[in-house]
Amino acid sequence: MSQQQRQTAESAFVQALRNADARALSRRLAADPRFATEPIDGVPPLLVLLRRSRGSGDPAARRACARVLLDAGADPNSYTTPSYGGRASALLECVTCDDIELAQLLLDRGATVDQEAFEEACVCEEFNDVDDRPFYDLFCCR
Repeated sequence: MSQQQRQTAESAFVQALRNADARALSRRLAADPRFATEPIDGVPPLLVLLRRSRGSGDPAARRACARVLLDAGADPNSYTTPSYGGRASALLECVTCDDIELAQLLLDRGATVDQEAFEEACVCEEFNDVDDRPFYDLFCCR
């Protein structure tokens, strides 16, 4: 594959992530499975999906894409290290976009609860009814 073909394929892959298009993502991964694990501008593909598709569409579509990536070998513990320190993990993204089902999927696929995700769950749910703390309960029951 030439450099130009690779760039075109990567661009289509990123577009599939941004649009949370599981079919297009599956096609891209069938053509080149390395896309599931190779960082895009230093960011793991799973985090690219969660960050770029956050406000654009159906959470179920985002979960379907996450499933496709995980099936292709993406790391459920994907994270970046922000300039302010700590970890910005896939689980943290789940808490910030309030997607408990995606958090469950990541945990089922081997993600471990990191400190930042746990603390964010505690802060986000601090003012909620004590009987309604889904992330806290999910993370504590692991």
